[in-house]
Amino acid sequence: MLDLDCLRTFLSIAETASFTRTAHIVGRTQSAISMQIKRLEAIIGGKLFERQSGSLRLTSRGETLRDYAVQLLQVNEEALERVRGFELSGKVRLGVSDDFAEGPLGGILSTFRKAHSRVNLEITVSLTHELLDMLDNGRFDLVVAKKPSAGPERPCAVLNCVDLVWACAAQSAILDQEPLPIVSFPERAYPRDILIAALKKHGIRWHIAATCYSVAALRAAVAADWGISALARPAVLPPLRVASPHPRLPALPKCETALFWSSGRLGPAVHRLRKSVLAAFQ
Repeated sequence: MLDLDCLRTFLSIAETASFTRTAHIVGRTQSAISMQIKRLEAIIGGKLFERQSGSLRLTSRGETLRDYAVQLLQVNEEALERVRGFELSGKVRLGVSDDFAEGPLGGILSTFRKAHSRVNLEITVSLTHELLDMLDNGRFDLVVAKKPSAGPERPCAVLNCVDLVWACAAQSAILDQEPLPIVSFPERAYPRDILIAALKKHGIRWHIAATCYSVAALRAAVAADWGISALARPAVLPPLRVASPHPRLPALPKCETALFWSSGRLGPAVHRLRKSVLAAFQ
């Protein structure tokens, strides 16, 4: 029998490419994480991960299991939600950052809607700073967004932690340009302040070549070779490529996505959705 807890750990390692980071996310020791993977490998009869050029990659067997693991965990969560939520009703106002709306959150919200048909779930997709401003102003109950490195403290829980990397067009030679052209989100939008601070700290001359208000627009601008930008590693998809490490590009910090909620009392429907999201990621 496939252990669901082991499958959650397996998916976290597949996403972060790190046993150490997964141990931090799930709150277990690295040895405990390793034991879970060994247990899965014993059940399926082969290796799930391999190291290539110092990085951790899924084997072909691991790729196959990942697809089934996602489905099994979604079915498990849907079953629990349906059994628990017969009488749940109300309204949940949820804000989601642009890039994260494309990921596994969609399946979680779909499961929640099916299980709780009497709950009115309102979803708004926007940039992190706008979502958090609206949360502070009482316009959202929950927000899934990037965790700022500065600003007011808000109740939250980290959902995942991935590398923030420089990205450019697949065949770009733009890194040789002086000053370096940058494609970025508007002021206050994550991670504009982070990438500009890193460039200034390392004395790299730069200029803003394009300002974009969505991840799709930013990807298109970078793909058109208007400049380089910083994205969470999972968001760097063809025709883009990861441009770092590179002599001209400073290292960037990790990128944390968190679930934020209002500091007041949470209604039953809000509490249930918060619990569902946390359970799916943690």
